[in-house]
Amino acid sequence: MALFRVLRGCPYFKEGAWVEDGNDGMVQEIDTVQKNGRVCPMGFKGLLVPVGIVRPHLIKILRKGYDKRI
Repeated sequence: MALFRVLRGCPYFKEGAWVEDGNDGMVQEIDTVQKNGRVCPMGFKGLLVPVGIVRPHLIKILRKGYDKRI
């Protein structure tokens, strides 16, 4: 699972939106909240879209699990 930011607008997501990949080849827009200057994912909204269609419009921000403290 990974968190992406939409760099350029596309037919499925507006520019600046946050989307998440669920390791199934699909991405979905998510709601976010800022806490202490960090973006926290809250929930899903909208359609599932194949990542291959929107990949040129995305930049990967975070691979889930790598920033967790032990």
